[in-house]
Amino acid sequence: MGSLAFLVGAVIVYTNLVQPAYSEVQDLRSKKTALQDTIAQDEQAVSTVNNLLGQYQSLSQLRDSLSNILPTEERVPEAVYQLQGIAAARQIEIQSLSLQYLPIQAVQPGSLTKPLGTLSVTIRLSGTYPNFKLFLGDLETNIRLMDVSSIKIEGGNIPGATKLTYTVVVNAYYQ
Repeated sequence: MGSLAFLVGAVIVYTNLVQPAYSEVQDLRSKKTALQDTIAQDEQAVSTVNNLLGQYQSLSQLRDSLSNILPTEERVPEAVYQLQGIAAARQIEIQSLSLQYLPIQAVQPGSLTKPLGTLSVTIRLSGTYPNFKLFLGDLETNIRLMDVSSIKIEGGNIPGATKLTYTVVVNAYYQ
């Protein structure tokens, strides 16, 4: 009889005390797993936001670089200063310089690009041919987008003269 009473007591204790506690432990385990998943997702979101912030900062640096390559306005003094600096670095003398604003090119309706403007700079130079070649190479690798549209060379038939005169038309672009 005592063992039967002990068995009935064990079943009563199990159903009233152990089983609810076990259910509560299972609920707490599932909550813990859910919280760990939430924390992992939050950490991933924070790392994604940090990554995007880093990309945004690099984009602002890229925007600044692109602004130097293709400025949003004419920036005539900057273009003239760059041409003068390149000429001075290559021991080429600037004799004259003239500017002309070419018409802005139209873009297609709905296009994502802005219209492209051109500043035409006609520059008359004097110097040796090797230095002039270096000058053209420097124009090619200059930070601002420029191209040479025409070159005229004069004074090559004078005996003993090492300097030539060049008339160069350079187009500098802007948006």
